[in-house]
Amino acid sequence: MEGNVPNPQEGVANNNGQPQRRVLASYTFPNPRHYGSSILTPNVNANNFELKPQLITLVQNNCSYGGGPLEDLNQHLSTFLRICDTVKTNGVHPNIYKLLLFPFFLRDKIAQWLEAFPRESINNWEDLVNKFLAKFYPPQRIIRLKTEVQTFTQIDGESLYDAWERYKALFKKCPPKIFSEWDRLQNFYEELTLRAQKALDYSAGGSVQLMKIAEEAQNLIDTVTNNQYFYGHQRHRQPAQRKGVLELEGVDTILAQNKVMHQQIQQQMEMMAKRIDGLQVIAVNTSQPSPIWGQNEENYEESQQEQVQYVHNQGSGQNKFHGDTYNSSWRNHPNLRWEDNQNQ
Repeated sequence: MEGNVPNPQEGVANNNGQPQRRVLASYTFPNPRHYGSSILTPNVNANNFELKPQLITLVQNNCSYGGGPLEDLNQHLSTFLRICDTVKTNGVHPNIYKLLLFPFFLRDKIAQWLEAFPRESINNWEDLVNKFLAKFYPPQRIIRLKTEVQTFTQIDGESLYDAWERYKALFKKCPPKIFSEWDRLQNFYEELTLRAQKALDYSAGGSVQLMKIAEEAQNLIDTVTNNQYFYGHQRHRQPAQRKGVLELEGVDTILAQNKVMHQQIQQQMEMMAKRIDGLQVIAVNTSQPSPIWGQNEENYEESQQEQVQYVHNQGSGQNKFHGDTYNSSWRNHPNLRWEDNQNQ
């Protein structure tokens, strides 16, 4: 039956040269001609031309771009172009490798963007890369990246080398040729600290802006920053190590001092404890009653002799007991001498 026979495709003629009949349902059938890559495979006039699987894997593992917020489009695209430039084949234009490898450069939603184009609608590299940049470098993004470059300023304490490297990193995120060479260098110089500007002017022999063209200024900045990085690193490497040693020695010193202080405090506390014990013993002894006559007479007499000896020693030090009014001649005065009255 006619309904069981596949309907001919549109435009196909029968044996008589007349268009074949096509039922309405056949228009809903998928057409195999609509499937396939959006990139037209170019004709290559070279024998045994093919994309090596190792080359495809290299692109997918090193520079595939998925449009993530942390992915740098310029960096991915630059890496992709460097890989493509490493492949050379006689009779094959370099753009053919770029065109055929580009689908493997994309992944996730970015790959879906490429497949949304009609089949074989892109037939050259320039057309493909222009469509790609127009899609993923919209004006809003370009303005934001341009603003980041224009508002660059050297941070306090930041070396000239670090400032230059950070400034170049901002430029790598922007599309090529978004700034002229002189504009890029002028913006960097104006946003440096006064000390960094003087260093560049001194290296230029007076003034970078008045004595150097754009290429010379670029070379000068590269030379000064690299020199600062190399010799500054050598100069500060040893002090940095000594700083760490000093910090470690300082910690050890503090710990040792704390240990000595702890020992001194402990010794003082022990001495105070001994003194308190001694005072308690003295208080106990003084609170005891006087000895009874006939008991411990010898100990009592020894104690009395020690007290008399103590008073004698206190009064014999250059007559200090009498103060400044003492006269040595009073010692022989008859009324001031001790004698036994019974002997008089």
